[in-house]
Amino acid sequence: MKIAIIGMGNVGKALGYRWNEGVHEMMFGVRKPEADQLVVDPEQKPVKIATIGVALEWGELVVMATPYKAALTLMKTCGPLAGKVIVDATNPIAPGLTGLSVGGDTSGAEEIQKAQPQAHVVKCFNTTGFNNMQNPVYDKRKSVMFLCGSNAVAKASVKLLSDELGFDTIDAGPLSMAHHLESLAMLWIKLAYAQGHGREIALVLRRR
Repeated sequence: MKIAIIGMGNVGKALGYRWNEGVHEMMFGVRKPEADQLVVDPEQKPVKIATIGVALEWGELVVMATPYKAALTLMKTCGPLAGKVIVDATNPIAPGLTGLSVGGDTSGAEEIQKAQPQAHVVKCFNTTGFNNMQNPVYDKRKSVMFLCGSNAVAKASVKLLSDELGFDTIDAGPLSMAHHLESLAMLWIKLAYAQGHGREIALVLRRR
């Protein structure tokens, strides 16, 4: 799969470098690319770096790994991404980590879907820290990763990518569930920072 990741922050690099270990082709989309490609590891294939516009056109699946406001603005201005899978890994966090900036009867992911009505938005990779994307296993147990979206084929593709990282991936339902996943992200953030548990924490779904 040709995967374009918009943004080279901690989340973008954690996802991109892990998927680059497998069969996928990777490209980072950034505003000012300083190189044509990035060598992650001498034993791995290099990762392409391009402008955001080139990456959006190139990718079969696009991961939004920027701050939420930047992602929404880009989706409103970049032109139609018809038929593409857009993975929303962002969270609409209010200043000072006080809560979510999008509420009521919508969510950040649903606003991105409104901006790109012909694309297939899937909410995923937003409910935990980038360190858990690098290694989601705790005491031999897979930590959980929830996703939601309204297109079954798009969700299946994203689930496979999440499973490849080692998560216990759970389909939480249609895109209308995204507000709950964004609230779950807020819980993880509060536990990690405000409550002092640190980043090395993850949620596990137990089954009887």
